[in-house]
Amino acid sequence: MTHDMSKPPRLLIVDQSLLNTSGHHYEYDLSIIHAANQAGIQPVLASNKRMLRTLDFHDTQVLPIFTQGWSEAHRGLFSRLFLRIAESLPETLARQVLLFARRLKNLVAPASHMANADTTPSSTRHQTIASFSRAPIVEFGRELLDVIHDIGLGQNDHVFIHTTGLHELDSLLESLSEPLLLAGPTLHVVLRRDPYENTMASGSRGGIAITLSRTLPLASRTRKLKFYTDTEQLASAYRGITPEIEIRVIPIIQEMPALPPTSGAQNSGQPLRILYAGNARMEKGFNLLPAAAQAIKERYLETGRAQMIIQANDSVVGGEVGIYEARQKLSAYPGSQIKLINHPLSVPDFHRLILQSDIVLLPYGADAYRNRSSGILLQALITGKVVVVPANTWLSAQITEETGRSYDTPDAFPQALISAIENIGQLSLNARAEASSWRERHETHHLISALMSPADPRQ
Repeated sequence: MTHDMSKPPRLLIVDQSLLNTSGHHYEYDLSIIHAANQAGIQPVLASNKRMLRTLDFHDTQVLPIFTQGWSEAHRGLFSRLFLRIAESLPETLARQVLLFARRLKNLVAPASHMANADTTPSSTRHQTIASFSRAPIVEFGRELLDVIHDIGLGQNDHVFIHTTGLHELDSLLESLSEPLLLAGPTLHVVLRRDPYENTMASGSRGGIAITLSRTLPLASRTRKLKFYTDTEQLASAYRGITPEIEIRVIPIIQEMPALPPTSGAQNSGQPLRILYAGNARMEKGFNLLPAAAQAIKERYLETGRAQMIIQANDSVVGGEVGIYEARQKLSAYPGSQIKLINHPLSVPDFHRLILQSDIVLLPYGADAYRNRSSGILLQALITGKVVVVPANTWLSAQITEETGRSYDTPDAFPQALISAIENIGQLSLNARAEASSWRERHETHHLISALMSPADPRQ
């Protein structure tokens, strides 16, 4: 790798999980590409090998090189095998295959705790099956270093790994060395999940606290390996377990269309549009939506005063346990009362969905989102929407009772929604008044400035 200061720096955007428009990966990558271009930095995107080739990245070089996304990197061979089978099947059959896989995994799970001395044919068979659940061999580190070498990134360049898990980080550290870091680009790694979550707290090499401690010699000697979160709460959690590692906070960037003079339905005589956006996930509270719908059914849905618009496509093949049942309950309502969107949306269509809404529901799990951010929440705030969120989370810290509603327990979610509906006029005026401030704080150029800044924001 050579170092040519006469050339503009390059930014390799690493998104090993990018497959299609589902979730925020595609939209986020486009925002980073736009920000890099504005800053005079040449963006390059490295994506999953199975990425949909019709995705448009505005003439940016795209390298589909990663064999595993985040969801696969922390699954054992057993899970990955059944997921790949399910991907090729119709939705109903895929769900049955994955249900069988879950039951089989639960059946053999106790075998992994059996004594090594037990070598009967039956126990050996169970141990063999249980081994399918162990952590996979993750190729992330090798594949990333290969692409860095192949495109010739040097000391003036940067690599932005914006979503990574424990196994991927371990894989990266096994592939790195001090000479490689000194001669190559600066690596920027974003930690988006709570260090106390199961997928981060423990692993085959000890968990995130041990993994970050292992990075200290490389990070301190080279100054080329940097770690970030996108909320101060999450940064504090990581600093608590590894105080010797510098954790910076980067801004959350969003690119939303300008807010029209009027949007939503509260002043148009049309039903209030109550939106759940994203995809159907348990940690995002999709299973709470039927109870909320039931609570407003008689007074608002059946009278035409409100309509729920719910993006209900699965986040994983076959869906999570509990999602199918919730979706079936919601699908029993006529379309005039609840409109279900069962497929990923293009970025313009997703933006339009938010712009046309009045209330945005984010009934996320409080434990999962205690410290974590939400891009959808920021999109709602940037466009002046009233939101309903769980209390004692990062989400609730972004609003006041003048702009939205929060609730303490899942059982209180329906009442919080009713309160938002009943006070929609004033809440909406207040939320719209703050929209421009939210937009300015989360413009794309702030991210590039934060990545290129040498200063420790804690100083």
